[in-house]
Amino acid sequence: MATVERTAYPRFPKVFSLKELRACYIPSAEELDWATRSTRGQESRLGLLVLLKVFQQLHHFPDLDTIPASVTELVRISAGLNPGT
Repeated sequence: MATVERTAYPRFPKVFSLKELRACYIPSAEELDWATRSTRGQESRLGLLVLLKVFQQLHHFPDLDTIPASVTELVRISAGLNPGT
């Protein structure tokens, strides 16, 4: 039987490995450039990048409160955004 993360309606796993986080949620240089051109301000850029990376993995936009803080934090650090963002 497939795990719930790999079903037709995938969800976030309860625990992420660092390898999995890095492989799936670090934005590429092209994605960072696109987000910079498409947004104003760090909060908007972080939101756009988080939703982009989450959509790439889940193939739908989840409720914002279901996105794990570890994903948001990794995207923020990868994008070089301020800690308060």
